[in-house]
Amino acid sequence: MRGAEPDPGEAPYPVVVCSHGHRASRFQSACWCDRLASHGYVVAAPDHTFNTVFDFDDDRTAEVALNRPRDVSAALDYLIELNDRGGDPLGGLLATDRAAVAGHSFGGWTAAAVAGWEVQSLPLVEPEELEELGVEPPLDLSDGRFSASISMTPAGPSFMGTDGLEKIQMPVLYFGGEWDGVCPPDEDVVPMYEHTPPPTHLVMVAEAGHYGFSNMCDLLPGMFDDCGPPSRPAGEVQEIAHAYPLDFLGLHVRGHDRYGDTLSSPPLLEGVAVPP
Repeated sequence: MRGAEPDPGEAPYPVVVCSHGHRASRFQSACWCDRLASHGYVVAAPDHTFNTVFDFDDDRTAEVALNRPRDVSAALDYLIELNDRGGDPLGGLLATDRAAVAGHSFGGWTAAAVAGWEVQSLPLVEPEELEELGVEPPLDLSDGRFSASISMTPAGPSFMGTDGLEKIQMPVLYFGGEWDGVCPPDEDVVPMYEHTPPPTHLVMVAEAGHYGFSNMCDLLPGMFDDCGPPSRPAGEVQEIAHAYPLDFLGLHVRGHDRYGDTLSSPPLLEGVAVPP
């Protein structure tokens, strides 16, 4: 709700920067961002220039991949500036020293890169494109100001292997959809989980496709094959994708010991698998 007065009662509030998927937009995970905000997080969801549904330019994929983690860092810079700014409604209400990064699909890769994945190559990018940009792998695109990372149905190993994931030094929560044909769990999500140092968590959602974790099925109905039957309803997938991150962030960002039960408990809904 635009213009609503923030509640200072439990400030300062931790922050989350949310990275959208390939050819999507900052609106793509509005339901998830709203849920986080209702639980006392301030969420920044920037557009990644030249990689949104409005301005995508496939000739600039290398530039986009390099800039995505930098966009996340710039969003945190902005939140820090905003918090110190006199007269802003959120001024003084942000705990910018307690920050998490999250993302879906290409945004899931972005979140992993910000978390410390030392990038040996870039998804959808040929080595000669990096040479044109004057960049040579391995690349450190991390930002140590973040203390936790969430990757929903991330892209990654199927394009670029798993080398460098061992460099991640923060808690990570991964999500995978059993019927995800864009980022198949056995090719992308599970290898990322297996090669990321603990503490890591993996939630696999049975019969879930790629886009049910976001609002893309609502924003562009009929465009994606996994938005309707036989795939699991997006509403159910989103309930799962809301509950586990709230527990994860409460434990690893807020640092409250009253969190953590959901991550270690039986599935919330039938068909959810949480590996130990």
